[in-house]
Amino acid sequence: MRLLLILFAAFVGQEYISSNAAMLAVYQAHYSVWLIHALFLAATALDILVGYAAGKWIQRRFADAKITQAAKRVAGKLDSFMGKRSKWLSLIILGFINYIYVSAFLIAWLDVSFFEMALFLSIGDLLWYASEWVLIAGVSIVFPNPYLAFAAVLGISLAVVIAVRFIWRAPRRF
Repeated sequence: MRLLLILFAAFVGQEYISSNAAMLAVYQAHYSVWLIHALFLAATALDILVGYAAGKWIQRRFADAKITQAAKRVAGKLDSFMGKRSKWLSLIILGFINYIYVSAFLIAWLDVSFFEMALFLSIGDLLWYASEWVLIAGVSIVFPNPYLAFAAVLGISLAVVIAVRFIWRAPRRF
C-alpha cells in the first residue's frame, strides 16, 4: 500500500525520474497494471482541477493587481493569435512537455473551456505516460534482474533529463 501512495505522489508531481522509478517498483511488485493506470488518471484529474482552480482563484482574488491585468492582456493577445485547431494542438503539446498542474494554471487565463482544457491536456499527458511505459516495459524485458532494471530506468531517465537540459541550453542559430 505504501508503494502505491509513493506512486500516486510521483504521478501528482510528474517528475520524470521519480515517476519512472516508482512505476518500475510497483510494476515489479506485481500490482495490477489497471491499478497503476487508475492512479495515473486520478493524479491527472487532481492536477488539472487544482491547477485550473488556482488559476481562476488568482484571477478573482487579485483582479485589480497590475500583474493580473498584464497577464490578462497577454492572454488576450495569445488567444487572438491562436486559432481553434492550433489551440488544441498547443494544449496537447503542453500536456506532454510541461507539468500538468502548471499547464492548467496557465490555461485558466486563456479563453478555453474547462472541458477542452481537460480533454487536450489529458491527451498530452497520456502520451507522456505512454512514453514512460515504453521505458518500463523495455527495461523489464532486457533486464530481468529487478536491481539492474531499476538502475537502468534511473540511468536512462537521468540521461534523458540531462540531454533535454543540454539541448534547451544550447545556443540557437536561426
